[in-house]
Amino acid sequence: MKAIFLCLLLIVPNWLFAKPVMHVSSINQEAHSTLVKGVRQAYAQLGLNTSITQMPALRAIRQAEQDQEFDAVLARDASAQVLLPHYLQLDVPIQQGQIVAYSKQHGIVIKNWQSLRNYRLAIVRGILTVSQPLSFHRKLEVVNTPHQAMLMLQRDRVDFAILPNNFAQRELDHHNYPQIEQVAVLKEYSLYHYLHEKHAELVPALNRALAQSFNQLNPPKALLTNSQTIN
Repeated sequence: MKAIFLCLLLIVPNWLFAKPVMHVSSINQEAHSTLVKGVRQAYAQLGLNTSITQMPALRAIRQAEQDQEFDAVLARDASAQVLLPHYLQLDVPIQQGQIVAYSKQHGIVIKNWQSLRNYRLAIVRGILTVSQPLSFHRKLEVVNTPHQAMLMLQRDRVDFAILPNNFAQRELDHHNYPQIEQVAVLKEYSLYHYLHEKHAELVPALNRALAQSFNQLNPPKALLTNSQTIN
């Protein structure tokens, strides 16, 4: 009997033993981030593999809503819920971020969004935390990547690049922008994982797995509670 069982194992195709795969929509700039590692670890705790598709920010959120093949959205702030009506925002904030104004003009005082009204700005398409407060700004250049925004700033085509600090810092680390500096923090926010409603039964277990995964990856002070989220 044991020999027969072993023979059957050799005959049965490997895909029958493969873990189910969750297809996750992501922004290009998140490809090598702690977010990817943490979310992968959380799903692995539930016995699930992940396939992460990276796209420009606006396309990533549109594809997630329109393409039935996607099971989750890697990380978005709370404002994305409006554009993701068929997704459930998980309770655990998985990363804290800042929206920062970068410039070559270091003497300018920027206190809030209104302080930017007379300046030329570059922002990245699809970053809702930036585009929504600036929706009526008259001098707005909307580009596809943080690299393009920083290049416009470096070449004096705009006065400020308004970017999430994690995207901007990755850009500054990999390219030489000797005159560009952080001028002001405009907003603090938290990012959340979004799960398609067709997987609603996974929410309790996934919340626990995300909390455990990101507590291991981040210092305790970096993991906010919902009451600490700044909008």
